[in-house]
Amino acid sequence: MSRCIGCGAVLQTTDELLPGYIPASADAESKAYCKRCFMIRHHNLDYSEDNLSLMSSKEDVEKKHKEYLNLLQNVKNEHCLVLLMIDALDIYTGFIPQIKEIVGNNPVWILANKADLYPKDMKTNRIKEQIEKISKSCGLDTKNVFFISCLKEKNVDMIMDRMFVNLNKKHYPSNNIYVIGSTSVGKSTFINLVLKKYAQTVDLITTSMEANTTMNLIKIGVGKNNKGNDCYLIDTPGYLNTQSILSCAPLKTLKVLVPKNFIRVKTYQLKDEQTIYLGGIVRLDIKSVKCSLSFYVSDKLYIHRTKTMNAEKAYESLKFKELVPPYTIEEQEMYGNIYQANYTINQPTNLWISGIGFIHIKGDCEILVHAPSMVKVTEDKIEL
Repeated sequence: MSRCIGCGAVLQTTDELLPGYIPASADAESKAYCKRCFMIRHHNLDYSEDNLSLMSSKEDVEKKHKEYLNLLQNVKNEHCLVLLMIDALDIYTGFIPQIKEIVGNNPVWILANKADLYPKDMKTNRIKEQIEKISKSCGLDTKNVFFISCLKEKNVDMIMDRMFVNLNKKHYPSNNIYVIGSTSVGKSTFINLVLKKYAQTVDLITTSMEANTTMNLIKIGVGKNNKGNDCYLIDTPGYLNTQSILSCAPLKTLKVLVPKNFIRVKTYQLKDEQTIYLGGIVRLDIKSVKCSLSFYVSDKLYIHRTKTMNAEKAYESLKFKELVPPYTIEEQEMYGNIYQANYTINQPTNLWISGIGFIHIKGDCEILVHAPSMVKVTEDKIEL
């Protein structure tokens, strides 16, 4: 059974609309990229319609989660190293549910990707400590938390060196290295960096900003360990994270929400009865004598401030225009129903907004957050 070297889908010549399709004239037994991978790699294919269809069905989402757990059910029975990749701008929703059940007692390293996006004066040690606490609450006992950037290759060489040391431990070497995480965190990009640096002939894995690019396990041989066992670096499909809109957002939206360069913090001094919109996704109603909100979000995301009494009117006139994303009613509905969460702030506080970034708040105030169900808001007191 041959698989696409870009996404891991089983190659087939019968249905052009299904994953793994190659023309009948191609050699299905040789190394090949499927049509979908070819279109992603060479024509920047936007396949957001597939994600829209998936997210509109609760049964399909549950089926996707079961398939994911089944695909990784043997990891806990192997002696392997697990690299859990999370988004450095989304540290709370990057931990896959049932992660302990998946990895068993295997060692887990946490790679916080996109750390190059942090402002240069960020106190990453405080964030590292928080990631360790979250890890512990998930049943993982790891002190190996690394901030990396696959785009800028920050700390990637160091991770590679440590990986290969782990494969060759004198008494108990690992056999395989699994790279796991939610969709769109950069797993395949990380593996491609390893391939470029350590492989003589390279068949690169297909990568895209959009979710669900990798369809199945992709095993890449990285030699033998000191016991003579074949070792593999294994890319895995992304977990469909229903607490982050990055799991299903169309390419146009991803280009707005995912920063390309380090974040330039935007700070607003606010008084009572003011409202801020983050695009058309999140609304913040502020009650305060005086407070400051610093936004750690993409420069391309439009931030609109208005008086709360005018907020509804402003939204109705600007939605799907200036207040984007979302760009369509279909995209808006895909992110789920709007919920409200109230926060009373009386000391420096951060609100982490999954898929978007975070807000640092100073002063005494009350903030009412309106967000769709796929956007999780988490409060903490980490000093930044």
